[in-house]
Amino acid sequence: MKKLREIIAETFEIKEEEIESSHSPDDIENWDSLGQLKLINNIESEFNIVFTMEEIFQIMTIADIYNIMDKKTK
Repeated sequence: MKKLREIIAETFEIKEEEIESSHSPDDIENWDSLGQLKLINNIESEFNIVFTMEEIFQIMTIADIYNIMDKKTK
């Protein structure tokens, strides 16, 4: 999902090529609680979806975001 990758890069102010599915908040400087909220908001706005609280709390890595989005966009 190219657009999702763009959103992640823009939200966390990193280059797209730096994004790896295994990255977590420990690996990305701007991925703190506020960054997480911004990311969720940006994804919801772009894809016109809503994350549940359970889904938000399940996000621990970039791969988790892709997995949740894969389920939501099918």
